[in-house]
Amino acid sequence: MRALLRSLLLLPCLALSACRGAGEPVAELTVTPASLELELGSFVELGLRIVPLTDLEAGVAPQVFLHLVDEPGSVLRTFDHRLPGEFRKGQEIAYRVRIHQSAVAEPLAPGRYTLTAGLHDGAGGRFPLQGASVEVARLEYAVAT
Repeated sequence: MRALLRSLLLLPCLALSACRGAGEPVAELTVTPASLELELGSFVELGLRIVPLTDLEAGVAPQVFLHLVDEPGSVLRTFDHRLPGEFRKGQEIAYRVRIHQSAVAEPLAPGRYTLTAGLHDGAGGRFPLQGASVEVARLEYAVAT
């Protein structure tokens, strides 16, 4: 009985997450630099600037995801993290993040990769953004090479 009740309580959350992609952009996203070089065992700092265009419903705290993808679009590396500020309409959140070419993981072959970014709600829902360039996957935007 408890399991059934828990499942019924989760249905509205799942429906809400599935619908997040529809509608107007919730924020403007800018990432600099647009081109970077990342050697094994090193890091590059990126500047992220997020300007919320709307307030989200109470309790929703979007998280940032960064993906390094290859030409077919396979995710090779990922870095999800919390925003270092409150998501409030018109209140800019600007910060720097280090992207590492880990010496622990298998080295990436030399070549050209795409860095993508987006916002998600932690439950599978993603948010539409503006300012980032091409949408390469479901609400996932190319931001650097």
